Amino acid sequence: MKELGFECCFCGESIESNKTDPCDINVLINIDKQKDKQYNQTFYCHLMCFKKVITSRVPLYLEHLVSE
Repeated sequence: MKELGFECCFCGESIESNKTDPCDINVLINIDKQKDKQYNQTFYCHLMCFKKVITSRVPLYLEHLVSE
């Protein structure tokens, strides 16, 4: 079976499977609307790339997995 390839939506590089990667981010728009008006899309990223763009005011419960 061929392994799926993932590309990081932040850095554009390919994502190799390891302890924390690949990650996915699911975006649901119109969350305050009825289900038939909602749409979703999944994006893939490195956990380190996600950590670089998320504000420090949002708790990252996966922090113990991230080593810089």
